[in-house]
Amino acid sequence: PGQWPGAVPADWAGFAARGYLPSAAALNFVFRAITPQGRPRRFDARFFLADAAQVQGDPDDFSQACDELSHLHWVPIAEARQLNLPFITE
Repeated sequence: PGQWPGAVPADWAGFAARGYLPSAAALNFVFRAITPQGRPRRFDARFFLADAAQVQGDPDDFSQACDELSHLHWVPIAEARQLNLPFITE
């Protein structure tokens, strides 16, 4: 809970309306992945882990997600292992 320091971005309006502020305090850094040299598609991603008990709201409801997060869904580990994923994602 808290006061937003400035204008609330449109994608965060619902979050802010409930009195929440984003916080990275519960995030634990896991690792960073950078595209190896010579690869045509570049990425520089950081991966974090958080206790699901710290999530505000329903962790199964992605209906308010936007942009690249709009296609999120939970997948059982056994099913995830069968997906055609890039090595770094595995």
